Amino acid sequence: MPEIHLPTKALQNTINASIGSTEDVADPNGSVHSKLKSIMAGGAGVIKSIQRGLVTAPTSGVTTNVTISAINLNKSIIINTTAFGVTGAIISFILTSPTNLQVKNSSSSNPSGQISWEVIEFE
Repeated sequence: MPEIHLPTKALQNTINASIGSTEDVADPNGSVHSKLKSIMAGGAGVIKSIQRGLVTAPTSGVTTNVTISAINLNKSIIINTTAFGVTGAIISFILTSPTNLQVKNSSSSNPSGQISWEVIEFE
């Protein structure tokens, strides 16, 4: 029987804060809901570009950088779409520049799988 790993309460709180709620105010530096509201408030809503990729999950404490086509950081979001063979790891995605997507493993787990991602830029 496969092992099931449940996130800790602290991790659940971190995830919930990152996602936010529909009550969040528009803020390009806030939660996912805040960022989307900020994009929509600026008259955006039309997708300008979508970039997709697959990256090998980094080992514990390691950061991997993925080069992407230039985007406007204030009008873009990252979506982690699927993880293949990645269990017990805490993987984060950060747009560190208009052409760089950083993938970081902040857990003690050393996964060996692949993670798919999307960067969506709005008009």
